[in-house]
This record gives sequence, C-alpha cells and structure tokens, in this order.
Amino acid sequence: MLISVIVPVYNVEKYIEACLDSIIELNLDCEVIMIDDGSKDKGPDICKTYVARYQNFSFFLNKGKGPSDARNMGLEKARGEYIWFVDSDDLVCGDIRIIELQTEVEKPDVIAFDAIAFNETRDVWNLNHYDRRRKLGNIDILSGKEFFENYYLMDAYRDSACLNMYKKAFLNREKIQFSSGLLYEDTAFTFHAYMRAKTVKYIPQIYYKRRYRVGSTMTTGINEKKINDFFDVLEKNIQIIKANQSDGNLKHIFARYLFDMYSVQIGRINQSDVSDKERYYIKAFEAFSQAFQNIVFDRKNLSNINMILIFMNRLEDLTGLETLERKSYEWQGKFYNWDKLKQEFFIRHKLLVSKILKEFPLDKEILIGIYGIGKHTERMLEAYRMYVGPIKANMIFFDSDLSSHTALFDNREVLNIRDIPKELDLIIISSYRYQNEMYQCLKEIRPQTEIIRLYLKAEDTFDYFI
Repeated sequence: MLISVIVPVYNVEKYIEACLDSIIELNLDCEVIMIDDGSKDKGPDICKTYVARYQNFSFFLNKGKGPSDARNMGLEKARGEYIWFVDSDDLVCGDIRIIELQTEVEKPDVIAFDAIAFNETRDVWNLNHYDRRRKLGNIDILSGKEFFENYYLMDAYRDSACLNMYKKAFLNREKIQFSSGLLYEDTAFTFHAYMRAKTVKYIPQIYYKRRYRVGSTMTTGINEKKINDFFDVLEKNIQIIKANQSDGNLKHIFARYLFDMYSVQIGRINQSDVSDKERYYIKAFEAFSQAFQNIVFDRKNLSNINMILIFMNRLEDLTGLETLERKSYEWQGKFYNWDKLKQEFFIRHKLLVSKILKEFPLDKEILIGIYGIGKHTERMLEAYRMYVGPIKANMIFFDSDLSSHTALFDNREVLNIRDIPKELDLIIISSYRYQNEMYQCLKEIRPQTEIIRLYLKAEDTFDYFI
C-alpha cells in the first residue's frame, strides 16, 4: 500500500463526509485511518459507516488526548509507504498520479505540494497563502536543509504538515512524532522533518484545500494555553537549530526564522485574552534573545543587530520603557538594564551602517542618481546625515512608474528612469525587493554608468536602517 491517510476527528460531523469523499475521489492506492479524539457529535458514527462500506477505511478511538496524539496513533497503525495527514474539516483534490509516479522513481523522504484555501468566515484571509507555485516553480530534489533554505528565502515556507507526504521509514528512522498535548504541533513536526530529510521533492500542484471556518483552532481566540504552547513549540525548534547550527549556509536563515517566529508570538500575545500581557512580552524577548545570542548572533552582521533593535523597539511600543527598565537582561554572560543593552546594539549598528555608507560618495560635489523613492532611500539619507555627515552631492531621484516632474522627494523633483541626464556620475539602487530588475533596466539604459546596489548580499538584506 502506497499511502496511509491519517484523519484526526473531533466534533466535525458537518464536514467529515466531504473530507472522506474527497479522499475516495482521488482513487488512491491508500488506507484511510480515522482517529477520534472524543467527539461529542455524530462524527464517529459517520466514520463507522465508511468503515462498513470500504475495506481500506479503519476507525480508532483516542479519547481526549488531542490532535498530536491522534496523529501519532495513526502513525503507529499505518501500513503505507508514505504518510499524509489530512484535517477532517479540509478537502483533498488533484491528479495524485504525479505523486505516485514520483514515489516509484525517486522515493524522496518528503514530498511537498501546495493548497488553496476557501473561507467560511467574515474575517479577511489570504486565500493564496498556501499556493507557492509562482515562487518556487520546478525544484529538483534537494536535501531538507537546502529545501528549507530555498523556501525561506522565497517567503514560501509553510509549516502545515498537511502540505507534505512523509516516507514512513524516514519518520521512524529519525523518531519524528508530534508533541503530545501541544497546540501548533505542525510548527515543530514540519521543521524537524525538513532538518532531517535527506531528500525532498516539491511538486507544483494543488492537492489540498484548506477550510477557514468559525470554531476551528485557527480561527478561535488566543488564550493562555495557546501562548504557552507556542513558547514550548519554539523551544523544541531551538533545540533542533542548535543541532544544526554548524551549517554555515543556514545561519542567517535560522536568524531570520527565530526573529519571525518570536515576532509571531508577540502578535499572538497582543491579540490574546491574557491579562498580564507585559509579562509575556518580556518572556518573548528573553526567549528570543537567549536563543539568538547562543545560536546565530554575529556582532559583525548588520542583520543581526537590526533584528535585536527592531524587537526592542517593538517591545517599547507595547509595554513602555518604565516596565522594561524594572529588570536586568543577560546578554553573552553580562547583565544590562534595558537602556544600556539597547545602547550596546545601537553603537554597533552605527559602526556597521557608517562603514557601509562611507562607501557611497555622497560627500563629494558630484551628480548622483538614486533609483528608488521609498522607505529604503528615506532611511539611507537620514542615516547618512546622522552617522557620516552632510550630503554634498547633487542628487537626482528616479522612479519607474511616475512621469517626470510630477512628484517631489527630499524636496527635489522626481524623474522617470527613462529621463536620466547624460552627465550623471553614478547611480545608487535603493531597493531590495526589486534591485535585480532595476539593475538590469539601468544596464540597458546606461551601460557605461557606474551602478551601486544598496543591498547586495542576501544575508544583509534585513533593512539596514532602523
């Protein structure tokens, strides 16, 4: 049997038939293992009718132990070569023969694919969040670490376990299971799987349909258990990062991952119903800073300094300085009050940014074009004036979309990029997201003009200027 489909069931009588019917419609060589978690509705009775009707369906009781334990029980029962976790309120779809062929030819540890979402709530959701086909395209087989790196650089990493099929022998060999009793179990499980997988194959197809509905774990309010469970899940991932921190290619990806995950936690705390939010904000900063300094922090890397300063600025906005100054904070073996700790990072930030900006000849009386009139340019000029000194260059600002002389930036008229004056000495590209496209455009228009890119290396693209 090729695939074991594991479906945890809990109070989903309204949705379970549609879910199971969608699995049947795939015509898979599979078994379907339904694990009930103590439902109080007719969901278990519906599941039993499918067991009576189909020989490849089975039903087990795992009363009140949570979705992680239900999935783990399914793993123990599974006989298929690959495991697919399907939530009982979602649907599956697509031509699964592509995956069947993939497993016959290459047998990767993990097969990744995409999903679309549909909304039954009044909330605003990004329905394309799980569709990464334009970002990833066709990717050859990679190791799990290489695949995670590609995912993260392209803003395409999604930690839903339902968007992968896992080779059962791989999960058993690496002892990868869901964390018992914890919500957000996918965050740890998926991360662990990618860090251990020798081979991952991405198939740019939609095989899953995610339902946003009222009353699901995703859409219900955030309480204290959810906050604490997410702390516990992040701690598990920190231990995995520690085991892989010697991989230099991943170091800056891990740094951004930690920043992003603890930023998510800050957002959860802010939206939660906990009464003592300030205590949890500080706990998030301490957990982040401890993990960050012990695993990925490099005092010569401007991205690292920026992440710490941005996190600290965010906490000041949420809690106020008075609260943060009441305690001391440990950083690399020393203890600081809040103000002293921030000053340590600010001084380092100033040194690193000054070093970058001094390479730009803005102190010379020459004609310089600056391509980009957004926040990057605004911050660059502000930092130059603050850290380096007055700007003596005559600056001309360019934009791709605006017509010439229709807007102002830094009290100067903005020109369209097609109207670059011939006497221009050099051009600075002040953009990250579009810097490659902007560079190619300039090389076509002005191939002889010197071009400087503000953001050149991937690991330094976390915005320089606070």
